Amino acid sequence: MIRLVLAGLALCAGAEVAPDSVEYYAGTTFTRDAAGKSLEGSGSPMFMKRTLSPSKNLIREDVCSGARWSWAEMRRQKKGRFDFDGGGGLTTGSVVFSGSEWAWDRWTYKLTANKTRPVTGEAFLRDGAMRVNFSYFKPGGKEMRFVIGQELKAVSKEEFEKLSLEACPGGS
Repeated sequence: MIRLVLAGLALCAGAEVAPDSVEYYAGTTFTRDAAGKSLEGSGSPMFMKRTLSPSKNLIREDVCSGARWSWAEMRRQKKGRFDFDGGGGLTTGSVVFSGSEWAWDRWTYKLTANKTRPVTGEAFLRDGAMRVNFSYFKPGGKEMRFVIGQELKAVSKEEFEKLSLEACPGGS
């Protein structure tokens, strides 16, 4: 009887923690000024390898845009709130996720770039498509400088590796 209860508890506990997984995305990024005018580099290819690690309370994104690789890590603090570190402290702040646990379908960013520039953002994930928008402000946070948007779709690992190697030598 005790074994059966312990086994049931183990199954219940295991069901609450999603397995670690890796997702691959390919798409484009665009940049617009505060007036909405496209800036140089808009429409350039973008690639993201997104690792979800519930066992470590961690999300890591390795991103190639403009033929350069960068990364961001989000560490869970409580429920759907994560601390954000992009590029070893270049961009920091918080992310709040909404939706089903470890299968979130929307999230918001409240960040600071270069220790002085406020950045806000929102993202949506639906049917394998991810859309992310970041608004960058001048120091003080009252005047917007530009918007960076990302439109991505889920791809296979093989497609990701082929496409990202062509656009971003050096790999993730």
